[in-house]
Amino acid sequence: MIAQQKVNNYSLLLSESQYDLRSLNKSEDKVAVVYRATVDLPIDAERSFSCWFKELPALSSFKDNVKGGLALGAVTGNFQSLSFKLGVNRKFSEGDHIKITKFNGFTVYGEWQSTSATTSGYNYTIRVKKEIIEFLNLYYPNWASSSGSGYVAQKIEEHTLFDGYDKISSQGLRIGIYANRFFEIKRNAESHTFILKNNLVEEYWYAIFVNMSNFYRQLTVDLWVRKWNESNPTPAQTTDLENIYNLVQPIVPMNMTINKEYSLIACDSMITNIRLYDRIETEQNKQINMLNQTIVKDAQFSIIIDNAVPRLNLPWIANTK
Repeated sequence: MIAQQKVNNYSLLLSESQYDLRSLNKSEDKVAVVYRATVDLPIDAERSFSCWFKELPALSSFKDNVKGGLALGAVTGNFQSLSFKLGVNRKFSEGDHIKITKFNGFTVYGEWQSTSATTSGYNYTIRVKKEIIEFLNLYYPNWASSSGSGYVAQKIEEHTLFDGYDKISSQGLRIGIYANRFFEIKRNAESHTFILKNNLVEEYWYAIFVNMSNFYRQLTVDLWVRKWNESNPTPAQTTDLENIYNLVQPIVPMNMTINKEYSLIACDSMITNIRLYDRIETEQNKQINMLNQTIVKDAQFSIIIDNAVPRLNLPWIANTK
């Protein structure tokens, strides 16, 4: 489960080992790592989370061409239905997520709702968050049209970066990614979606920094990449990081304390340098310094520090006379 690869940022060594979360059986919420720290976020708490991660291609997942275009349907609460047609009968079930993509960079995902047979195939309906629909309307005008073509449908799974959430009680904290583009942060029953303008590149390292401030009533996501790129023939000789995404969303302060340990969940990702702090860090220069650290200098503010370092494999020695 622990991969040992050197991840550098020019002259800095960021990591020598990482959790390969894809190496485990991805049954529902299969736990890969459990931390001693429990989910303790009172209503006046400040927290920040960071890690380095890269998305891995799914090993087995169908891709079906959509017959025709996409059709928007009724709005229910914070969701809107989206329908499409396939030529095959896929056995989706409650809780399954489906993404639809197009060669022009278009991506949408939603939760499966229903399937119905027709004389020319099968109609599928998913429910999509309204903020995703609004994003698509802004950047892809007239995308929902029966005359459209070139769409591809695929079943996907959440890539969970950090889990401290109880689904039964809908309490706690969970940070995940859907369809390589949509970050979702669950805070008790509330769900906050952060949408990237472009999909994450698979097999490429990213750093994420999440600030959760009950005092300022703000939830912030920053995404970083290395300016130095080892695959570039003439890489920039710098250890600086580039901020490629920043968004602040308002939140309502709430107590998120539950009797559950934080954990990492099996998914198609690699992750390392996991940090959970009991304070926020909004200054981007300080974020860069913290993300470039292998040894944490502000350990007194930390709740979790995990560099995915493997335990020593010592030989077993029997009792001797």
